[in-house]
Amino acid sequence: MKIKNIAFAITAIAVSTMLLTSCVLIPPDFTSDTQKSTATETTDDAKTVILPQADSGIYGQRASEIIDGAIKDATVILRAYPVADVSSGAPKQTPRRESLSASVRGIYDMLLDAVASVDAYEWNSLAYGETAFSDFMEADEALRADYPEFRAYYYPDVSGNVYRPIYFLPGSSYDCPTDDKKEITARMALFEAVSKRIIDCMPSGLSDFGKYCYLAAVITGRCEYDGSLSTSGLPYPAYNALINGSAVCSGYTSALEHLCGKAGLFCNRADGTKDGGNHAWNRICLDGNFYYCDLTAADAEVPYSYAWLGCIAITADRARRENYKPFRENMTATGTVEFR
Repeated sequence: MKIKNIAFAITAIAVSTMLLTSCVLIPPDFTSDTQKSTATETTDDAKTVILPQADSGIYGQRASEIIDGAIKDATVILRAYPVADVSSGAPKQTPRRESLSASVRGIYDMLLDAVASVDAYEWNSLAYGETAFSDFMEADEALRADYPEFRAYYYPDVSGNVYRPIYFLPGSSYDCPTDDKKEITARMALFEAVSKRIIDCMPSGLSDFGKYCYLAAVITGRCEYDGSLSTSGLPYPAYNALINGSAVCSGYTSALEHLCGKAGLFCNRADGTKDGGNHAWNRICLDGNFYYCDLTAADAEVPYSYAWLGCIAITADRARRENYKPFRENMTATGTVEFR
């Protein structure tokens, strides 16, 4: 488990407040001995943070072992340097299911019942009609948008006339299908326990901006950038980011999307390019305006420094300067205020 060097971070913040530097994508060979500690013990300041008792049972206890260090370090910094009191003001997000036609919604509900239980299904496209493939894929895309955690272990096999699920172990690739329902369920139970632990330990009284910062600090505190790029092709690398502590940009992005959903915060995942290279980041909402949040870039900065905070709420002007270009429409940054 990676622990931030909090003593250095707090000292460096006093200096970094004098200068706002641009965040950059972490190159594959990125290392920083000054910003990240490889020590296994928590800092002295973190030892003063008293967290709620972990849930009983094997998953609750294991989740505590995995994530408590990152939670404590995030809490220490947040106490020392509270951020602006800003609410989200985000529009209400509705499940994608609500936008589906009645017939497509029926497919969605069938998929939900099966995939949530890691059970088999067989869907005959010939019996459905000429729009079978497009309607099925619309339902499946909506399902995985509403339940992104399903991407950790499921995708549909639509190669024949009868569509079926393919399951694989969380943390592995599409290329390793399995029927080990027990192991899939166990791994996802641990993932959900870690997610729950992060939300349960969120300090009280935080503004929405503070909540975004807390979640960002926990993720960047837990996860190291995967310089080997071994996680770049995984279908849902939020699992790797939070459980294994290693991911590329997609893992940071998926982890924040997942945790914001648990915390009731507005958060989109944005896939696109930055300076011409493929990249993934998030879009959050502050004071009714949209900002980009790039945790990959933030992880290269001292926690809660101006540079770090600048990566949590990237303004529209900065997004243009740094050539963030999302693939999807209506995913632009609109905010102009530099929140600190």
